[in-house]
Amino acid sequence: MIGVPGGPAGNPPPAQAHAPGCYYVNLISQSIQRQCNPLNAIALAPLGYFGEGFTPAAAFNAFPTFEAAQHAIEEWRNLPNKDPLNPSSSLGGGGGSGGPGGSGMSSQTDWGHLMTRVAEFTIGGIIIIIGLQAIIAKTKGAKYVEQIAIQRAGVGVKGAL
Repeated sequence: MIGVPGGPAGNPPPAQAHAPGCYYVNLISQSIQRQCNPLNAIALAPLGYFGEGFTPAAAFNAFPTFEAAQHAIEEWRNLPNKDPLNPSSSLGGGGGSGGPGGSGMSSQTDWGHLMTRVAEFTIGGIIIIIGLQAIIAKTKGAKYVEQIAIQRAGVGVKGAL
């Protein structure tokens, strides 16, 4: 019978709890997933899994060991301002989606830009209305309407002008 060769002094080799490579972490559920198939690893990103540097799971950004993935979860638990939907911004990294430097403050800057555009649109509309009224006031049609209004008021055209 052929057995597994023993380690030094005939002791059995130490058992590994987890195989090395290809680990991703989910910061919402704080679970760890092993996926070494690059195509399947890409599919982990929409499920909330992240690789090294807290970037969304991709083909080649997995944690090298289970222990490294556990350490990342522990590191994440100790952060004061954590955002599980955008973890790289919580670390101060440049992975945020908005603003200069990718600070992750896109929702606030987007609302600021929206309110600026609404104010510009409103002011532009007011200016156009004032301009149209000024144009209409100087036309022959406006003078004709003014003459009719004066005549109906009982004042003659000659007396009013």
